[in-house]
Amino acid sequence: LPPYIHGLFAPPYDGRQPERHHPTVVNNIETLAHVTRIVGNGAEQFRRFGTANTPGTMLFTVSGDVQHSLVTERPLGTTLRELIFEVAGGPPPGRELKAVMPGLAGAVMTADRLDTPLSFEAMHQAGSALGSGGFVVYDDVTSDELEILGSSS
Repeated sequence: LPPYIHGLFAPPYDGRQPERHHPTVVNNIETLAHVTRIVGNGAEQFRRFGTANTPGTMLFTVSGDVQHSLVTERPLGTTLRELIFEVAGGPPPGRELKAVMPGLAGAVMTADRLDTPLSFEAMHQAGSALGSGGFVVYDDVTSDELEILGSSS
């Protein structure tokens, strides 16, 4: 959704003209951080990272059944496999990754989708969404426990 000012900080509606939205300049701090980098170093420097359609870097959060829950900044286009296994250490020893939940709005990604690049277009093509870059990892032990809980209700 486009960013708009709502609530206490929106200019008051005076009744003389149709109510209108009040666009904002940015909608999150990550965007603001990118602006300072682009202004300071130039757009070409920023575009050296990421993909053609999703340039730059992004903050990614990985939690759940991984050895190292973390927040990290990585170039867009990094694969889900790299993020989970190389950066977050993968599932605990002796366990297998079963699924990854990307944020609140993305469809679950199974182990066969781990080579999907983390970009808006690639995640959409894989049937999911990149969202704000948050991922919860589920291993084979957790997924079995969830199946048991789901069958008893």
